[in-house]
Amino acid sequence: MRIALIFPDVERQMPDSMSPGFKMHRDGLLHVATALTNAGYEVILFNETISPINWEEVSRCDVVGLSLLAINSRRGFEIAEAIKQEKYLR
Repeated sequence: MRIALIFPDVERQMPDSMSPGFKMHRDGLLHVATALTNAGYEVILFNETISPINWEEVSRCDVVGLSLLAINSRRGFEIAEAIKQEKYLR
């Protein structure tokens, strides 16, 4: 089973009042990906803050997981809707 894990872009929604040096730990999905890989699943991890989502890869996955925070929830909902519209979820 192939699983895509996606962390939506945070900076896209960051309020102007937040410091440009604002940093947060984004390693939660790494822990999830490691556990799933160790359990025998094929995992593809996307951190949209670092690089764009490869939609072709996502379309070949059986399951898609999103890691949302309040600050990136709007983008996360956009991603979820895009996946539903393309019928990526089986």
